Amino acid sequence: IPYPRPSFDINATSHGTDVASEAAAAFASSAILFRDFFDDNDYAETLISHAIDVYKFAE
Repeated sequence: IPYPRPSFDINATSHGTDVASEAAAAFASSAILFRDFFDDNDYAETLISHAIDVYKFAE
């Protein structure tokens, strides 16, 4: 890509609520996929744990 593509960090002092919320939703929806279609409950629980953590960060 010949054009600059700026990126930004999100952290405790610079919240990116919209991005963090989307990441939490992606983790949660992936957990449903792994639980229901791949029968991988351990990985689904890991994804749910990450979704909860990112959601709390987004609040």
